[in-house]
Amino acid sequence: MVKANKLPNTERVKSPQRVSEIYHKGVAGFVYPFKYHFITQPSEKADQSLLKICIAVSKKKFKHAVDRNRVKRLVKEAYRLNKMAFYDKPDNKNKQVELYLVFVGKDLPEYGVVEKGIKSIIQKIG
Repeated sequence: MVKANKLPNTERVKSPQRVSEIYHKGVAGFVYPFKYHFITQPSEKADQSLLKICIAVSKKKFKHAVDRNRVKRLVKEAYRLNKMAFYDKPDNKNKQVELYLVFVGKDLPEYGVVEKGIKSIIQKIG
């Protein structure tokens, strides 16, 4: 059961091998300010869907760790508040999606821009 407005460790992709697999074998797309890759597969558990996420911010564009962390915090917050749109769709039952988000914007974003991008991505993958 997915708890609304939470982002537990079970909803994150952490393995570098898994991230690489999503990047190379997954379906790619672009919604400003994100480039995204995702893999869809049937869920291992019956009657359970799951959306896992991994967020990357370029060190080349954001030199300071404070800025990279701020972007990641904004993305996590926007995802956390909007992920239920994926779970509410009836055709997403028994579906597991692993999503790799790469922030490609050049400046520190406003929350509204990030939220708009997250909503579009969730709608496209769902």
